[in-house]
Amino acid sequence: MLISDNGIGIPENSDVFNSNSLGLELIHSLVDQLDGEVKISSKNGTIFQIIFPHT
Repeated sequence: MLISDNGIGIPENSDVFNSNSLGLELIHSLVDQLDGEVKISSKNGTIFQIIFPHT
């Protein structure tokens, strides 16, 4: 699953995997529950790639 925008992106010095943001906490919680993986890119906006295992 890809979720993206064309905004200013996430600052380079941000630790999105240890954030106090409710939105990011929800994303990580859901992905953990489904044994998935999150990859984040912040070039030309922000891209969240969420990978779920095949069953």
